[in-house]
Amino acid sequence: MIAGWAEDASTTVDQRIARQEATRRAAAVKDADRHLRRMKAQLKELVDQLAPGFLVRPGIGSVTAAVILCAYSHHGRIHSETVFAALAGVSPLPASSGNTVRHRLNRHDDRQLNMALALDIIVKVRWSAMRPPGSTHNAGPAKAGPTGKSNTL
Repeated sequence: MIAGWAEDASTTVDQRIARQEATRRAAAVKDADRHLRRMKAQLKELVDQLAPGFLVRPGIGSVTAAVILCAYSHHGRIHSETVFAALAGVSPLPASSGNTVRHRLNRHDDRQLNMALALDIIVKVRWSAMRPPGSTHNAGPAKAGPTGKSNTL
């Protein structure tokens, strides 16, 4: 679209330069988008190779799965749910004072893993709210609600 801008005799130097720069930037964005698509496809292949079937879960894309797999690192690193929770920064820490016994969430460690888990949970909550009990993610699109709008993500 930008490349289609026509130049005529009334085009000033600054307009011509602005048009050239806009064209250059648009081409750079298109190139970056193509590169991103190739990298995501390669990442999907790697995730499928390392954890077959992991990407079929609703809410788990190739980037989220890669973050989780990178945090997992190797067999034996995460030997319990407690260790995984501590690694993800969601384990409880004592926050008691005096006679009051409380806990707060650990907000340290792997923030990318924490974000990946948060995204997974958000999608699961939204997904389960849209589906009737007992349905699976392969059941097809949700029906329109009372407002007539579709209940899809």
